[in-house]
Amino acid sequence: MMGRVPIEPHWLAGLPAFAHDDPRVVRASINLLTAAWFSRPAGSLALDPVALARHSHLTAEEVLRYQAILTAGWTVKGDRMTFAPMAAVAERIAGAYHHAIRQLEDSLTVAMQAPDLFGDSLIADDLSPSVTQPAQVTTAATNGTGFSFGSPSPSGFRRATAKRSLPEGAGLSVELSAYLTNTGFAPDQFDDIWSRFEDFARGRGLKAADWAAQFRTWVRNGISYSQLVPKLGTDNPAQRPAAQIALRRSGEAAEHTSIESLRRVREVMSRFGPTTV
Repeated sequence: MMGRVPIEPHWLAGLPAFAHDDPRVVRASINLLTAAWFSRPAGSLALDPVALARHSHLTAEEVLRYQAILTAGWTVKGDRMTFAPMAAVAERIAGAYHHAIRQLEDSLTVAMQAPDLFGDSLIADDLSPSVTQPAQVTTAATNGTGFSFGSPSPSGFRRATAKRSLPEGAGLSVELSAYLTNTGFAPDQFDDIWSRFEDFARGRGLKAADWAAQFRTWVRNGISYSQLVPKLGTDNPAQRPAAQIALRRSGEAAEHTSIESLRRVREVMSRFGPTTV
C-alpha cells in the first residue's frame, strides 16, 4: 500500500511472539507485520503454513510448531488472519487519500504498459518490462547490431528519464556517425572509437538516461585530453579546429617529454665530467 511500514512500538509490545526467547521467532513476528502491510487487504495474511513460512522466513515445520504464538494478537477469521491496529491505519489512509492512491495506481499501470511513451521513473527496476530499452535507443535496420543511438522521437509525450546500463548490441547511429565525421574523425576510426567507448562504459558500470549525449561528452573529453585524435586532411573547415587542437596538444606533450628526457641525460652526464651533450 505504501513504502513505509507503520509498525508502532506498542504493537510489538503486545505480541507474545515479540517477547519469545528464540530471536528467530521475534524476527518472524516483525516479518509477518511487514508482509501484512503489503498484502490485500492491508493488515491481513492468508492463514496458510506455506505462505506464513515464506513471510516469516521460518520453515513450514517451525510455523506449525509456533503457530499459536505467531498468531496470538491477530484476529483469525476463515482462511485469513488480520492484525486489527494495522488494518485500521490502512482504512484511515485509504479513506483520506483514496483518490490520490487510485490515481497513482492508474499512473503506474499505464507506465508499466508503455514506459517508452509515458516514462518509467516511477517503476522499480525489478518491475520494469525486461524488453524495455532507454528512449534514446532505437532499433537499427541497417547496422546489424539490433540497437543504435539517436535522438529521442519528436513525439509530444514525455520520455523516460530512468538511467540504464548500456544495452547489449548497441552501436553507432547515423546521427552519431555524422557527429564523428563533423568532429574530424575518419570512417576507419569509428569502430575503434566505439569499441573504446563500450569498454569504458561497461568497465565502469556506467548508467545514463541519454547514451547518445553520454557518447558525445566522452568524445569531447577524449579530444581535450588527447586520448582521441581526429585525422586531418578534411575539406570541411568546421572539422579542422578540434582536430588541430588535439594534434597540437599531442605534439606539445611529446615535445615536453623529449625536453625532460634530455634534461635528465645531462644531469647524469654532469656527474661524470664536463657536459658533452
